[in-house]
Amino acid sequence: MRGYALPPPTQPSLYALRRPVRVVDSITADIRDLAALACAVREFEPEVLLHMAAQSVVLESYRDPVDNYSTM
Repeated sequence: MRGYALPPPTQPSLYALRRPVRVVDSITADIRDLAALACAVREFEPEVLLHMAAQSVVLESYRDPVDNYSTM
C-alpha cells in the first residue's frame, strides 16, 4: 500500500502520532504536480487507485478557496 500526500499541516500531526509507516509506504508530494504523480504511479503500478485528496483543515479552505478546489 502507498500513500501520496502533502506534509501534515500541524505538529504533531495525527498521521505521525498514528505511525502508519509500518503498513503504508508514504510519499510526501503535491498531487497537483502531474509529472511527479505520474512517475510515482508508474513506479508503483497499483491495481486500484483511490483519489482521496481533500482539504483537511476547514478554516484553510475559507482563506484560500481556489486552492481548496484545485485537487477535485
